[in-house]
Amino acid sequence: MNSKGTGKSFLIETISHYILNKYGKQTSSNDCIVALLAPTGLAAFNINGLTLHKFFKLPVQKSKNSSISNIKFSSSEIKIMKDLLKNVKLFIIGKINNKFLFYKIKLFIKN
Repeated sequence: MNSKGTGKSFLIETISHYILNKYGKQTSSNDCIVALLAPTGLAAFNINGLTLHKFFKLPVQKSKNSSISNIKFSSSEIKIMKDLLKNVKLFIIGKINNKFLFYKIKLFIKN
């Protein structure tokens, strides 16, 4: 489902509006009910969302040999994460194919 013009952005927008109508509108950037995310800036722009790195405050992978076991979050980062995630009802992540990035997101959510 990566072909242009197949309605992916329309479907994402429709699902997002449905969830927002069901759970209420987002009143601020800290009150995230639907997180529209993508791995690149262009993909995030196309769905009116954020990059995964920006939302999860992830470091950029500098090389394919970067050690995923060394990723640590400070206590203040963990508090910010918990506050950010407490109201999220739905994550919509478009066009992702990076296992390393998924692992970092998993670490983020587990903390």
